[in-house]
Amino acid sequence: MDNIVKMLKEDYNFEICDSKDYEFARMVTLECVDAYEKEMVTLWCDYNTSEIEATIDYINLDREVLTSEVCGQHHGLQDCEECSYFRNGKCVVDEEAEKTMNEWEDSPTLKVSNISISREVYSEKCYLQIPHTHYYLSYTITVKPCYTEKLRAILELIDVLIELYELTLQ
Repeated sequence: MDNIVKMLKEDYNFEICDSKDYEFARMVTLECVDAYEKEMVTLWCDYNTSEIEATIDYINLDREVLTSEVCGQHHGLQDCEECSYFRNGKCVVDEEAEKTMNEWEDSPTLKVSNISISREVYSEKCYLQIPHTHYYLSYTITVKPCYTEKLRAILELIDVLIELYELTLQ
């Protein structure tokens, strides 16, 4: 597992954000964030088998689901009546958000060999002004067993893998 962590840090600028040792396994989570996306890799190493499982969460920060608490905190709309989510005298942004997130997560998981990909909703707490939560439409890719070069290939091809997954849903 140390080789994978080293590769993620040196070649992809990931930083360790969590590490825990359990009785039978070790878990390390690393993340890499820029202005447009966030990638998190969680590695599980089973002490009994030395087998490593990797979970990659890919969050495109432009795919945020608008909710009423985010709308009020970040978008500063003064007049709700001018908003496209204000219909028949009420705000329907939360109803639309719930519908969008449910449809997103109800998509099937694609499994090919030892790689699976699925849609997930990633949530992140924000403490700007009043604490609230942001929700993003994201993807989760799981690989087991995982080794350094396989993880490198997935990270290099993550956009292609997601595109192929989306094609299977059409």
